[in-house]
Amino acid sequence: MVTRATRVTYELLKDKCRTNSTQYRMGEKPITALIGPVYSRTALVIGGFLEMLNVSGISGTTTSPELSSHTYAHLHRTVPQDTFLAKAMADIIDNFNWSYIAAIGVDDSSPSVFSSLHGSIAIQPHNFDDAGFKEYLKALLSNESNKQDRPEWWNEILALQNNCSASKDNTTEYEKSCSHNVVNDMYSPYVPYYIDAVYSVAHALDIFTRYANTTDSDCQQSFNMATYDMQKLLSRVNFTGLTGQILFDEFGDRRTAVYDIINFQQVQEADAKRLKLVIVGNWDVDERLQFYENMHWNNQTGSSLKSECLDQCSAGTRKSTTSPCCWQCVPCPRGTINPIPGSESCIECPRGKRSNEAQTECVDLPLANLKYSSAGGIVIIAFGTCGIIAALLSFAVICRFWNTPIVRASNRELSLVILVIITLLLSLPFINLFEPTDTICKIIYPWRYITCNLCLSFLLVKDLRISSAFQVPILPGLTICSAGTHRIQAGVIVIILQVLLLLLLLPWLILDPPSNMEHIYPERYKFNECKAYNMFCGKILFLSTCFLYFLTNVTLRILFFQD
Repeated sequence: MVTRATRVTYELLKDKCRTNSTQYRMGEKPITALIGPVYSRTALVIGGFLEMLNVSGISGTTTSPELSSHTYAHLHRTVPQDTFLAKAMADIIDNFNWSYIAAIGVDDSSPSVFSSLHGSIAIQPHNFDDAGFKEYLKALLSNESNKQDRPEWWNEILALQNNCSASKDNTTEYEKSCSHNVVNDMYSPYVPYYIDAVYSVAHALDIFTRYANTTDSDCQQSFNMATYDMQKLLSRVNFTGLTGQILFDEFGDRRTAVYDIINFQQVQEADAKRLKLVIVGNWDVDERLQFYENMHWNNQTGSSLKSECLDQCSAGTRKSTTSPCCWQCVPCPRGTINPIPGSESCIECPRGKRSNEAQTECVDLPLANLKYSSAGGIVIIAFGTCGIIAALLSFAVICRFWNTPIVRASNRELSLVILVIITLLLSLPFINLFEPTDTICKIIYPWRYITCNLCLSFLLVKDLRISSAFQVPILPGLTICSAGTHRIQAGVIVIILQVLLLLLLLPWLILDPPSNMEHIYPERYKFNECKAYNMFCGKILFLSTCFLYFLTNVTLRILFFQD
């Protein structure tokens, strides 16, 4: 088809190389404009001839955006180019929230796909119906006096239209009816665009006759028409035609576009079903997309169709694409999550977390430390509570029998102080059941050593009192006889031991305090512990504190066994 159209165009335009004065003397009229071509692929070839021979063409059906170029500046179009069509399609897709589109057929596909068109959407140029032009064609073709002027293919068209025949046996009325049916069937939404194409050339010629320098001589007027570029005349055309405002841009394209939105609806007629094309809306370059009729969809519910070829992968899985419309939903590996449905990747959980059962979010690893609600925690609370109760009962008994000989002989003041310190020691396990933090760690270590040191100090003082009562020397050659002197020495011993401890604890807490250390066992649990030190200086101070506690304990044991 392209080759034939190219050859016909060449035959029409080959004499363009002659001067128009020569053509006029030969009785030939020059071609100033070409109406056509019909197809875009043909226009891509013929556009080169038009550019080379400086002949302008104007088409009402070529919509390819490839023609929007200075290469085809001599080819004008009254039909909107497909760039507007793409915008209309994009607005429809956005209106229905579609995300996947696939082609089921092309213009030369088998008719077997037509059954699947029910409920589909199509877009066509707006049908600017010109009833006057159709009636004119019907009257022209029905007039008996015009039979000799009909094209040679007219009889073949009649034969294909509802078994009409151009034979002499047909009555005039029947042939007239057939002619009317042919006009109705051949009339398409593109006809008004060709009518506007003809009017565009007419307006260009009108501009020439009104503004170009012409003479009364027909020969001279024809010569001036050829030298005046029709392409420039068409670029000045501006009028309201059947299809709206006709105004061309620098590429010869329309600046406006109007499309009808068509819905294929299946209707029952007699014993057969057929597809009916129903206009349900339109698209305008200014007003964009508008629907004014209900859509019929090819499903049971009648609701808008989903554009997904498969259901999206749920959260907790990843999409493994095997083809543009096929994929597999693969569960995320252990320790990874995917909270977004349809995502193609899984995210690894950060340190100290693991994925939940659904693989949709990261959760904290369970803490393996003893808690108040755990079995071990309950046992510790039970024993600690029993110890505190026993200490409080002992405290109450001493207070109750405060002036009895046995209580007085047991150093009652020191016994009460030691019971208070024991109660403080028994509260330490309760603090350990809290989840370790840096603050708790800074409390536990000083609490432990201060209470233990106080307990040992007062036990040492109590032991010294017993020694003084029996006149047993504290050291070889040293015996405390005075009770007042004994109290002073006992106080000095307690203060000295506490000061020594504080001289070690304070630098330790300032320079390298105890801190929480987290041990993580991936995908299992985590365990927190209070680490005594992190640096070497902290280690030295920690060991010194332990050594002081050791000396106090050994001294007490020696004195105890001496007694």
